[in-house]
Amino acid sequence: MNRFLFLPVLFSIMFFSCSKSSDSSNPEYYFNATVNGQKVTFNTNAFAQWEINGDFAALMAGGYENNSQDSRTAGFVIINLPSKKQITAGAYNDSGDEFEVIGSYNIPAQEKDYQSGTTLSAEAERMGMNLPNKLELIITSVSDNIIQGNFSGDFYLEADPMAEKVTITNGSFRLKVL
Repeated sequence: MNRFLFLPVLFSIMFFSCSKSSDSSNPEYYFNATVNGQKVTFNTNAFAQWEINGDFAALMAGGYENNSQDSRTAGFVIINLPSKKQITAGAYNDSGDEFEVIGSYNIPAQEKDYQSGTTLSAEAERMGMNLPNKLELIITSVSDNIIQGNFSGDFYLEADPMAEKVTITNGSFRLKVL
């Protein structure tokens, strides 16, 4: 499977395989963003999780807006490919060549999945397009127990740079690592 298919599939499996049964109401932990000008809190079952296998490492984080079947979700994954370097505090964006970065915003009630990140930027570049508001993810601190930081960028429907987009700003998170 090529990396353009592998990464969104990996992210979807990791993010959506987590149960929505619990509400993360602990005010110490949060996953918030402004979506097209509307502040949204994704604190239901908000989580961060490491996936490590040898030199491969992925850090996933995200949450649900509420406990309903068609709850909106938002999240991201950082994968240490192709560099196999450690994921640490710092800036990650979709223009880098050491890490894969993918953001996702999903609206199940409308059957819409918006993505941003390395895969989208590569597709836009292949098409000769320049994306003006690329995914920017800043991890201010990361440990085995807690991750926190900020994110923003344009997310495009089905990772198609020609499709409709959603702009996410003021994204912030502080999550317990499961």
